[in-house]
Amino acid sequence: MRRLGFLGFLLLTAILFGFLFSLPSCQKNTDCKANLTILDTTGKPCANATVSLQYNVVAMPPQTNTVTSEITDQTGTADFTFKEPAIYDVDVTYKGKRDTLGIIKLVQSTTVTQTYTFR
Repeated sequence: MRRLGFLGFLLLTAILFGFLFSLPSCQKNTDCKANLTILDTTGKPCANATVSLQYNVVAMPPQTNTVTSEITDQTGTADFTFKEPAIYDVDVTYKGKRDTLGIIKLVQSTTVTQTYTFR
């Protein structure tokens, strides 16, 4: 078997790295998405409602609350995207009234679709 010279080794290494870096990324999208629809008690969409997702982290010493809000569109829908899975409280403010409608569990690489009724 012939030995590769130093320049041959460098050329082979450069070709190998070029090939490896030209491959498409294998990293998949891991976003957690929520598609929430808010309806009133008659089943009509609550357009322009403020939907807030609150994530409570119990830590020592203080408790931390993270709140993210979106405004619903004409169909009563608000969309959220997060990088990490979590469980959120769903709070809605509509026509000056506020109500906690439940919770939503976001899962990695998944869109969770949920409909809530505002009372």
